[in-house]
Amino acid sequence: MKLKSEGRNLKNSLFVFPLLASLVSFSSCHLGKVFRYNIIGVDDYKIFSNRTIAPATKKFDFAIAPKNNLGERIQIKADCSPSSGSLDYFIDQSPTLALLIIRNDTILYEKYSKGYTRESYVTTGSLVKSIINLMIGIAVNEGKIKSINDLVIDYLPEMKGRPGFDKLRIESLLNMTSGLKESKNLALPTSSEFKYYYGSNLNRYVRKQKVTDFSGQNFYSHTVTTQLLNTILERVTGKTPSQYLEEKIWAKMGAEYDALWSLDKPEGTEKGFCCFNARPIDFARLGKLVLDRGKTETEQVLPAEWLNRLYNPDTTLPHIIKSKLETPKDDYYFHNFWIDPTESTPRFIKMAGIYGQKLVIFPKEHLIITTFSDRNGLKIRCQEEDIFYQIANQIKSSE
Repeated sequence: MKLKSEGRNLKNSLFVFPLLASLVSFSSCHLGKVFRYNIIGVDDYKIFSNRTIAPATKKFDFAIAPKNNLGERIQIKADCSPSSGSLDYFIDQSPTLALLIIRNDTILYEKYSKGYTRESYVTTGSLVKSIINLMIGIAVNEGKIKSINDLVIDYLPEMKGRPGFDKLRIESLLNMTSGLKESKNLALPTSSEFKYYYGSNLNRYVRKQKVTDFSGQNFYSHTVTTQLLNTILERVTGKTPSQYLEEKIWAKMGAEYDALWSLDKPEGTEKGFCCFNARPIDFARLGKLVLDRGKTETEQVLPAEWLNRLYNPDTTLPHIIKSKLETPKDDYYFHNFWIDPTESTPRFIKMAGIYGQKLVIFPKEHLIITTFSDRNGLKIRCQEEDIFYQIANQIKSSE
């Protein structure tokens, strides 16, 4: 019996040691982080390494409107929880963390909830893809990218030989029609989306990509698509995306606060598909820059020709999504922005991402609305589009 017991202990030891080794390895890989942290969170910048983007030496200040009780006067009609009520009530009852309404460079409404303040960082998912677009536009204007009709392999020669890359153009990346292989189930811990989010070698992951849909017509919001644009930016500018953003946009628009861009590892690569962390008021300043066609009081920061594409989008592109709006209309995804192109001037130009992060620009009303929510923001998707139209229409009618 003694020998049998010793044999069992030896067998158990042979099993336990590899298991412990695998658990140590597992905890350091992206799968370990998936099980530890789960899905994207609004304060994930605390678990990632970050690159800091400095504020402007001279900030731009919005005017502040006299007390107007706008939060009580604007009424939200909701078709899902929370129930209908005032804008103040809606924010208190919904997962909203911050909501700002700015018109004609004047803050009409600024409210924070759930412990958030003006100084709190809020994070982005896909909203940052619109920022990538603006930087691509600058790189084109500077001649660093000759044309968005260029092939991706002209700038990333290491992708030569990867299936489909011999025909893949930069504009397809901007419009999310690249046809790159997509994850079948985004909720699985083994999905590529989790690997990109929690992984520590984005450049290696990108090099393994291949095109599986060669039509160039089908929309799919793929994480790696914008990471490719991120890599192109770094390659042609010789700077990190954080450095390029700080120099070309953040400082020039008069940002009040710094920003953090999360990396795949210490001193690594920016996550070009997410994880840009800043204050809501500075996102509003970015919205003002787009609203003003890229021009500040002193210079043309964003190329006017590039922004004209947003204000006059190519509506022959594949129809993307039909949104449930107060007045039902169609949204189009164009160059990393969502646009309502049903009028000669788009009713709105929108930067958007998961969990209720929205920066919505109404050009005709000279109106900016920006809002951020926590990870439960998806539960109010049935309201997210409609609420902006309700606010815009009631502000317009109150004139």
